Amino acid sequence: MSYQPTRRQWIKLWVEEWLGGTTRFELDPAERSVWADLLAMAGRSKFPGIIASGHYDDGYRGYPLQYLAGILVCPDAIILNTLKKCESKGKIKLERKIHDGTEDCVIIIVNWEKYQSEYQRQVQYREKRKLQSKLHPICATEGEGEGEKKKIRGKK
Repeated sequence: MSYQPTRRQWIKLWVEEWLGGTTRFELDPAERSVWADLLAMAGRSKFPGIIASGHYDDGYRGYPLQYLAGILVCPDAIILNTLKKCESKGKIKLERKIHDGTEDCVIIIVNWEKYQSEYQRQVQYREKRKLQSKLHPICATEGEGEGEKKKIRGKK
């Protein structure tokens, strides 16, 4: 996976699958919230779909369980149970390594690019819009969401 210099501002969450799919029945409510947080972390990551602190000669470097629990404000046991369940259901791959006497965990979201492909498809349009607003500062759009209205600077 190549380094992406920019991070996502949003992730795709399929409404029908979220409300009626297997995740609803495989994970309890606390674990589903951790799953949603993992998706957000994978979206924010420098390595799309991979939750890792960095990439070194020996591969990705992950986070200790306690760090994840702190970031997600969640007990270690819930994080650990969620990771185990998600791994057994094929939602994630875990790479556990020992660094400086501490076990860390790299979390790879399985099928990340398949499920988040819309974001990548739209990158070219967002880049084009950025360039246009630099070239034509009078007219610029704000926001990236559907249905957002164009705003013309300096006009009422």
